[in-house]
Amino acid sequence: MRATGDLAVAYLPDNDAIELDVSVFPSPLAARWFDPVNGRYTSVAGRIENGGAHRFARPANGDWVLLLQRTGG
Repeated sequence: MRATGDLAVAYLPDNDAIELDVSVFPSPLAARWFDPVNGRYTSVAGRIENGGAHRFARPANGDWVLLLQRTGG
């Protein structure tokens, strides 16, 4: 299977934030947090440009999953 850069997932069980080099993605990204306890999504405001490092801070305490999806341009 070849990596296409369409989707990335990061699980943060006890971290307040994660910093990622988003320049490895082929296009800008849409980001949202998933709360596995309540089954709800929280959007990250704005489009994430695919250049350099970007810090993502979880919206609240507890387990969170960060989903990054390619927007296509």
